[in-house]
Amino acid sequence: MRKKTDLDAVRRTAIMFLYLTPEPVKAFPVFVTHPFFDNSVVMRKTKSGFESVDILAEPEKFEEVRIQLREELKQADLDRIFFRMLTKYHLAFLKHVKMYMSKDDFEYHLAYAWVASENPNQDVNVSVTELIQWFSAADRRNLMGEDELGYYNALPDKVKIYRGVAVGRAERQGLSWTCNRETAEWFSHRFDTKTKHGYIIEGEVDKTDIFAYLNSRGEDEILCNSKKVRIERRIYHDQGQEVPYRVRSR
Repeated sequence: MRKKTDLDAVRRTAIMFLYLTPEPVKAFPVFVTHPFFDNSVVMRKTKSGFESVDILAEPEKFEEVRIQLREELKQADLDRIFFRMLTKYHLAFLKHVKMYMSKDDFEYHLAYAWVASENPNQDVNVSVTELIQWFSAADRRNLMGEDELGYYNALPDKVKIYRGVAVGRAERQGLSWTCNRETAEWFSHRFDTKTKHGYIIEGEVDKTDIFAYLNSRGEDEILCNSKKVRIERRIYHDQGQEVPYRVRSR
């Protein structure tokens, strides 16, 4: 018998996340870090409508806000729980509820979390090794839509891929690559400064080491085991050079 999702256990874990303490962002005190709130001012439902509540300055009213959300989470299905939680916490939440979820449910929400998150490659709560383990065990049909799966099936046995390495980003750590060089170019330069510039790495990967082809954001993303990518060269456009991997390393 296939394991079913223990929805009550997932709900209880979500409520535990709800009761984490919100921390103000030092540079921008109006913002907070919390799985369900990113602003210090939220709306509380009252008998006459809604009122704004400062969750840092009004703890009693904030508790009422949490009680209202807690009651919602007690009845929520998986989709609703993930909808209510901020996307940047989805991977951390999945790590805590994986043991309670069916394989299909976990993999479906893993794919959604990956696409919805701004920078899942650098999530401090889930290591790259864990991500590789999760995706390696996943059924590709749970990670991709019909068109994406069709694209993946049509890929050759060895695939040319690119990765845009922006300033401050790790080169080999990320699982996100692309088969579109222009996309890699955009990612490589999005954090450029006057003195520092990103670059592109070009490599090849076996199709069997590709977890999924994802294109819901139009990025032609190749999600793969980065440890299996064979890097061929680095391309430094700010210097007008295309440098073979064997000549220059970082």
